[in-house]
Amino acid sequence: MKKTIILISTAILLFSLVSFAQAASLFFFPESESFEIGDTFSVELAIDTDGISINSARAVIYFQLDKLEVLSISKEDSIFVLWPEEPIFSNSSGEISFSGGLPHPGFTGIGNIIIINFRAKQEGTAVLVLDQGQVLADDGRGTNILAFVKGANYSIKKAALIESPQIVIHPETYISGEETVYIGGTSLPEVEIVVSLEKDGKEIKTWQTTSNSQGEWSLLINELIKSGTYYLLAQAKDEKGVASNPSESYKIEILLSGLSLGPIIVSFRNLVLFLTLILILVIIIAIYFVWKSRQTKKILQKEIKEAKKSLHHGIGILREEIEDRVQLMDSKPGFNPKEEETCQELKKTLMDIEKSVSKEIQDIEKELK
Repeated sequence: MKKTIILISTAILLFSLVSFAQAASLFFFPESESFEIGDTFSVELAIDTDGISINSARAVIYFQLDKLEVLSISKEDSIFVLWPEEPIFSNSSGEISFSGGLPHPGFTGIGNIIIINFRAKQEGTAVLVLDQGQVLADDGRGTNILAFVKGANYSIKKAALIESPQIVIHPETYISGEETVYIGGTSLPEVEIVVSLEKDGKEIKTWQTTSNSQGEWSLLINELIKSGTYYLLAQAKDEKGVASNPSESYKIEILLSGLSLGPIIVSFRNLVLFLTLILILVIIIAIYFVWKSRQTKKILQKEIKEAKKSLHHGIGILREEIEDRVQLMDSKPGFNPKEEETCQELKKTLMDIEKSVSKEIQDIEKELK
């Protein structure tokens, strides 16, 4: 009986050892490759379960910030359908992390977990490192069967310079502020063209355009530039950011039709337009004030006429009242000469006031004419 128990225990132990002699691995595909600066490429993180059914995996991937940039991560065609931790990346810390899984009966075999899309940034060897990895068996106990991880390295080289563009059409002279310049040339198809204007070896202005599918490009320039001797040259840049050598430079004499006051440049055309607008504004303001003055005079003249009329009317009433009083007093007995003299003086004073006020009103009317 004792021997039987020993035999059974030994068999169970051997079965366990045989079962877990198989182990899972995580690896990248492709494992190594060569790329040029500016290239975009995809790397697949894959798993080999070595015949064991698994239901989850997690890991952290480290990449070199100076060599690579992550553009995106794809879960398309992944063996996992559940994501306790969505695949995320950081181009500031150089990390990618994920945690994925799937229900029973799990997955067995070789399959894709995630696809990472990179851009090559700098010359050198870019290394991918796997860390904190786990692959859990679908055994009801969540046994970690990850036994092997393999990183990847990619060689990044400088891209060969692309073909330089050619300037075919260009002016020898340009009157800045009056003319529009046409510049055209040829290059590789569908690349960015940067046209530069240089003076004494310094870049003064740049303009951008794009060549068409036949490699033809052109641009129109209508800018204010100070008088002097300049040189035109062009440079091409492809979608990867790979540039060409500058083209042959071409001399151009620029004459400024305008005024240059330090960094401020004004064309004669704009200057004349500005002064004309100022003159029109001054005329409008002057007309407004003249009109306003005339309107004010009309109002004053109207008010003065009304005041004059009211004054004569008031004095007339007052004169009539005085005369009525004098007649009343004359009809009464005992009206002495002194009182009569006083009444006459009152009438005279009233007339003098009327004449004086009337004269002042006439003077004001003359001033308003």
